[in-house]
Amino acid sequence: MGQSLRLHQYESNISVFDMQMRRRLWWQILLIDGRAAQLAHSPGPIILSSGLEFTLPSNLNDADISPSMTEQPIPHEGPTEMLFCLLRYELGKFLNEQGSSLHSPSVSTVEKDRLIDKFEKHIEGLYLRFCDPALPLHLMASGGARSAICKMRLMAHHPSQQHDTEDSGRTGDVLNWSVKMVEYDVLGQSTELLRNFSWHLNAYFQLDAFVFMLIVLQSENPGLPLVDKAWDLVSETYKYRQSLLMDESRVLHKQVRKLTLKSWEVYQLNRVRHGLSVCAAPPIIQQLLGLTADEFGEASSRRQPNGKEGVQSQADMGTNKIGHGDDDANNDLMVYLGSSVASSSYSGSMPSGWDSVLGSDISDWEYWDRLLRDYHPGELAE
Repeated sequence: MGQSLRLHQYESNISVFDMQMRRRLWWQILLIDGRAAQLAHSPGPIILSSGLEFTLPSNLNDADISPSMTEQPIPHEGPTEMLFCLLRYELGKFLNEQGSSLHSPSVSTVEKDRLIDKFEKHIEGLYLRFCDPALPLHLMASGGARSAICKMRLMAHHPSQQHDTEDSGRTGDVLNWSVKMVEYDVLGQSTELLRNFSWHLNAYFQLDAFVFMLIVLQSENPGLPLVDKAWDLVSETYKYRQSLLMDESRVLHKQVRKLTLKSWEVYQLNRVRHGLSVCAAPPIIQQLLGLTADEFGEASSRRQPNGKEGVQSQADMGTNKIGHGDDDANNDLMVYLGSSVASSSYSGSMPSGWDSVLGSDISDWEYWDRLLRDYHPGELAE
């Protein structure tokens, strides 16, 4: 319909006001169409992939334009009422132009970082440096934009894309970006100023960042402050995403809970390996242990002589299977995956002794890539 109205075309005989409104409407249509395509696992809007250039709306307040004006208004320097929308349009335009490069294993990570750095500098100079965190719109827009930057860096450095040693040893960066994304989500959920934006936060929850964080936690030094922060965020995420904790119907949610427990087990084992004391399981881990035992009818952890739960010997970790008696879940998972999942080239850098799920490591990147394809963020809404 937008194309039939020629919203995307430049018209020399229309007013300044109509031009600005057409650009606003057209870009909003593109975002909605792109989002619908994403949820339907379809290609993005054909019109965007045609290589045509579409001008973004100007950075103007509504009061800056009127049907009677005859001259182009001067765009503002700094945030306007269009801040939230313009940042999303800027991101959509960048991903349309560079998204294939960010996903391509043939493009070097150095080049991917250069593209992302350039885009980050662009939006920082135009919008983000002017944002006032005391204003809800500014806080939401800036947090969303910075989270999107982290997401792009995860896309660029996703271990499943790397076929050489170019990105080896950068799991710390993946953890850092994942932690930032999860932190932005928790901030949005816990900040009273952003309550009116809860619909957006629920629709765009980045579960993949949460999964990445749990996977990388297993290979990081347990004494790092960032690791402690990540485990705090695990508790906070389950606090604000209750359906992720309590949903019994979805295989994905069950697998996330199992991954959380496995990551905690390895975290404790790594503490022992590094000469650190074993720490008591936080309430969320105790709750997950209880849920897992109820779900699968078997113990999901073993009590050690010191009274701590969740720590096992390395040999025990390879034999203690969490949830392998759930045939229905396994059958449902086969539907999700379509076939057995091959081992990821990245799994070799992860600790040994993992839980095997349908022939695939529960901490395997490729396993989670496939499982997350059928995930719709809105399904985690309260």
